[in-house]
Amino acid sequence: MGQAFFGFSPETLDFMLGIRLHNEQTFYAEHKAQYERVLLEPMKALCEDLGPAAQALDDTLETRPGKCASRLRRDTRFSKDKRPFRDNAWLCFKRPGEDLSESFALFFEITLDGYMYGLGSYTDNKPLMDRVRARIARDPAAADALFTALIRRGYELSGESYKKMKPPELPEAARRVYLFKGFSAYRQFAGHQAVLDAGFVQEMRDMIADLTPLYHFVLDPL
Repeated sequence: MGQAFFGFSPETLDFMLGIRLHNEQTFYAEHKAQYERVLLEPMKALCEDLGPAAQALDDTLETRPGKCASRLRRDTRFSKDKRPFRDNAWLCFKRPGEDLSESFALFFEITLDGYMYGLGSYTDNKPLMDRVRARIARDPAAADALFTALIRRGYELSGESYKKMKPPELPEAARRVYLFKGFSAYRQFAGHQAVLDAGFVQEMRDMIADLTPLYHFVLDPL
């Protein structure tokens, strides 16, 4: 089967700017076909092309494009922000049945400013981080080598840290991750040139390969 994704387009960004400036049902109804053509369908195509690599990482991951691509309409039930539509878009490969708040997932996001991709938790996740801390404590040098290798490849390790937790003596990168309440490893880019090209699929496959050791470090049974 041939490649499905041939890049987003400048019109993708035009639509995203339009929905930001006119975040209302009337604008969406008038531009629904444009949204599906320039944003939703390319995102689903990217999901389709990345599905085999995600399944090779973990065959339990949900990779169906209709389940992995974000919706334009926001869930505002529990948010103070009542704007009905998002002006970004993302895909996410996570295990079925997991809420986004409890998952450790592969992701890609496009915004008006640029794009980012990586692997991580959406919010604080104590059960997950307790498992990560146990792995770090078991072999601090190996954990530090893993985290340091990702940093050298341009990934940012990010998360909110506990202020009062006192970790054991650890190497620098391992100590930093040990203190996180939840964390992500990601690369972030200004501009959109790369995502306008069909070759971006390979960049995303390379990302999955880069982050495979981290995925297993975090999620494999202790």
